[in-house]
Amino acid sequence: MIVVKLALGMLLLSPAALADGFICENKREALSLEVYNNVDPVKGTRTAAVMILVDRSSPPGAREVARFSDKNKTLRLVNAIYLARVDHRYKDSNNKAAKVAGTTLGELMHFNLDLDFSYARPVAPGQFVRGKLNLFKRDGTEIPLDMSCTRCLKG
Repeated sequence: MIVVKLALGMLLLSPAALADGFICENKREALSLEVYNNVDPVKGTRTAAVMILVDRSSPPGAREVARFSDKNKTLRLVNAIYLARVDHRYKDSNNKAAKVAGTTLGELMHFNLDLDFSYARPVAPGQFVRGKLNLFKRDGTEIPLDMSCTRCLKG
């Protein structure tokens, strides 16, 4: 009984894991992007965990264009800029024919999502945050897109 009470007490006193991230979209390009940070204090809760790139004009079930992760070392977060590297070795980002803002995933080398956000001045869940998505093609050209983002923080 004492063990159960101790375990219950530890659960109540421990901080809850939070899903921390942003959901962004560019309606003109029918593009959305979801980014989430790690919730494990050992890994660092302010480090990028996953980014999901979605083509909203595709039929349901075929909308996910690519997924980037810290696990595959294709995603990192530096000063509120999410840096995603297209790496065709991983099935999460090897759909070279998938359309992204008038180009294909196969033509992209990497992209950056720059958010008007800082943990020094956090925003509440559901609050609007401006973002800029810069797509960098393998031929050296850049495609800039304005993104409307919403902060998500779930317990």
